[in-house]
Amino acid sequence: MTSNGGLQLKSDSSDIEFAFSGDTSGTLAALGINTFFTGSGAADIGVNAEVRGIDNAGKFAASSKGIGNGSGNAEVLSALMDQPLSSAGNSSLSDLYNQLINEVTQGSSVTQSLAEGYRTFQGTLEGQQQAVSGVSIDEEAVKMLTMQRIYQASAKYIQTVADLLDMLVKI
Repeated sequence: MTSNGGLQLKSDSSDIEFAFSGDTSGTLAALGINTFFTGSGAADIGVNAEVRGIDNAGKFAASSKGIGNGSGNAEVLSALMDQPLSSAGNSSLSDLYNQLINEVTQGSSVTQSLAEGYRTFQGTLEGQQQAVSGVSIDEEAVKMLTMQRIYQASAKYIQTVADLLDMLVKI
């Protein structure tokens, strides 16, 4: 154990190498040894920087038989996309991904069609509302001219009555 709480494995001989295999308990991942991914979810997932670097190629457990003895783990990892998963009805990750893409695309198309239908329906309702409660400029112009003529006729009538009263008063 190091002073900062880490685990450090050393050998006094250059002929001794350390390798881990068959860890099903998750202990190595919890200790940060031979972990391939970083992050805690889809938002921050990434490949461990220790594995990405060309100078750190020995830190990636490509072999299931020890350092420099084959590439079994790398081959298993590369075939992972096409392996059937019993928990997914024997579908592979590739199949599940394609299914997800198809469902999202279909859902998007359906949603766009529904939105367009609702926009058309809204336009129809607005047209009906305008037909019932809308103002016709032509009808309003005719009504305004009619009112203006009535006002002019009333004004002439009042003026004529006023003139007749003036004549009666003068006589």
